[in-house]
Amino acid sequence: MENFIYKNIVKKAIFLLDPERAHDLAVFSLRIGGSLPLFNFLLSKTAKEPDEEKSLMGLKFKNPLGLAAGFDKNAEIYDSLSCLGFGFIEVGTVTLKPQPGNPKPRLFRLPENSAIINRMGFNNDGAEKVARNMEKRGRINVPLGINIGKNTDCPLEEAWKNYADCFKILNPYGDYFVINVSCPNIKDLTKLHNPDFLKKITEAALSVDDKKPVFIKISPDLGAQDLKTAVEMCLKYNLGIIAANTTTARTGLSDKWKEEAGGLSGKPLKEAANQKISEIRKISKDIPLIGVGGVFTKEDFREKRSLGADLVQVYTGMIYEGPFIAKKLLKE
Repeated sequence: MENFIYKNIVKKAIFLLDPERAHDLAVFSLRIGGSLPLFNFLLSKTAKEPDEEKSLMGLKFKNPLGLAAGFDKNAEIYDSLSCLGFGFIEVGTVTLKPQPGNPKPRLFRLPENSAIINRMGFNNDGAEKVARNMEKRGRINVPLGINIGKNTDCPLEEAWKNYADCFKILNPYGDYFVINVSCPNIKDLTKLHNPDFLKKITEAALSVDDKKPVFIKISPDLGAQDLKTAVEMCLKYNLGIIAANTTTARTGLSDKWKEEAGGLSGKPLKEAANQKISEIRKISKDIPLIGVGGVFTKEDFREKRSLGADLVQVYTGMIYEGPFIAKKLLKE
């Protein structure tokens, strides 16, 4: 019933708004709602599904479906989001210093493809402000991940310090961390897949806390040799992998969107993300692996699990299918 109301009434109204304005309105609504007595309790009762507990990297997840980074960039509503039935929540991407991101418009819906193109550019309030938000909102009853990125004006050679300083500020608040080196909307960021850069960033992060679970979020556009190198490095340092970020490929899109800059997510990303999961599992059967990209249905969710993902994340699917997507995907 909840999904029917969303898809036939709420979504139609939301899709009349500019995508970024609609997102900001959703965040504002949940922030206000979450401050009201009983709001989160009622949300959790609406969304509740049987638990399917999963352990990974020392953390216990009540179920293997999480919300990916991007929806709650500044850690303002993760407590309410955790009441929607997800087994874990990831906030961010957060950078050391505040930054406005790329010029608008920078977020585009592609309803005909059930997709989104974004070139947001890590717009966020910075690590200090996000830490204050998390101090205020407190812990939640599911694992909370923090996705961290490099400031746009930070040279690649200094990225290791930028990540480490951000990690240090936010370390008390996250159950796990994600090092984002794969967003296509930050100039030269994907060059940080380079083994020398990645090694330095990893060692700097682990020098802050070598016991906290850390994942590397990779690009779906990564070549076979670069992927193998990344997996081997993650194995060496006991890191996990999130596969995959948005893609710069435009396969199957109409001419209108082929030249639009930004990362593509949603259904067109599904096959590339699944391919990366399969390739990673051929290299290592044991590396902790979170699959994300193109998850809209129970079949999509189960396919990623069957390919070897320990956990699965959703984001664009929630925009198109509604806030109670976890209930839909986890239902037997």
